[in-house]
Amino acid sequence: MEQFPATNPNPMLNVANDGVIISSNEAVNPLLVEWGVEVGGKLPSSIGDIVQKVISRNSPAKIEVKVGNGLFLVVFAPLPEKECVNIFGFDIRGIANISDKTGVKPITLVHSSGLSIFFQMLYKFY
Repeated sequence: MEQFPATNPNPMLNVANDGVIISSNEAVNPLLVEWGVEVGGKLPSSIGDIVQKVISRNSPAKIEVKVGNGLFLVVFAPLPEKECVNIFGFDIRGIANISDKTGVKPITLVHSSGLSIFFQMLYKFY
């Protein structure tokens, strides 16, 4: 898959406006299993509804998804010119664990024009 490097450890997939998965990388497999779908199949309606909203509003969205022992921030980035959405997953379990053990609070910043910039910063409150 050219669009998503196979070596990227973060889950990535591309979904058509009707909720059908166009392409993905291997790292997304646990999420696909959780959702009960594979490439070429249609996302569950709860996820498909988010895809529809993201496309119609031309605005990104994000949710948290628990998969086994993992916790993922799943970000939906619209590509209106292609009538599809890129979905990116970020394993935030480690950040949540750090916050629980040290009191460090996770902060997620998303660039307002889309998801061209994604930062996760840790900030400690004194």
